[in-house]
Amino acid sequence: TFFGHGVAAVLTLGLVLALLKQRMFLAGLLFGLGVLSDYGSALFFPILVLLALLPSQEDQRTGFRRLARFAAGGAGPLLVFAIYHALCFGGVFTLPNKFQNPVFVEKGSKAIWGVIALVPDRHLAYELAFGPTRSLLVTQPWVLVLAGLLLVFVWKRQRWGQARWAAARIVLPLAWGGLLALFAMNASFGGWHGGVSPGPRYLSAILPVVGL
Repeated sequence: TFFGHGVAAVLTLGLVLALLKQRMFLAGLLFGLGVLSDYGSALFFPILVLLALLPSQEDQRTGFRRLARFAAGGAGPLLVFAIYHALCFGGVFTLPNKFQNPVFVEKGSKAIWGVIALVPDRHLAYELAFGPTRSLLVTQPWVLVLAGLLLVFVWKRQRWGQARWAAARIVLPLAWGGLLALFAMNASFGGWHGGVSPGPRYLSAILPVVGL
């Protein structure tokens, strides 16, 4: 499992580089492989759809072509995902967490797939951000520093130059939108601590992009 999170982190970084080079088929392929390595990476999908469409507002057809190439790249991993889960767990979208340990199963019928609560737990969110063991403050304080400087980065965007700002418009939404999505997911299920992990490993898939 730890290996899967590491692989997903590398694939997500590769995904961003593919987006910067406008290689949408490759971006879709890397995204799909990332989801196979770490289910949480699926939360990046809405952001990636917007990134494929929005840069081409002046030509809507171009945006949809970009999105179609992205979808084509992810079709193979999606097929593998569907077959694997249907054969092993009885349903295309049935997560294995539901069967491996009761601590991962949320009580009540409102849990998504029986694993993730609909509303993040405030106590878990505090532990992930500032707690004494696996929090960002203790293990990844640079992330909190960058979050504090984010407004300064955007405010100074005119000094970046057009090329750098065009790249930042791709990196920043995925980095911080992806981090917020993973953070909310991580604070919404019983195994939030990641077992014997020394840090918040369910956030690791997006951390290289935040660094970039």
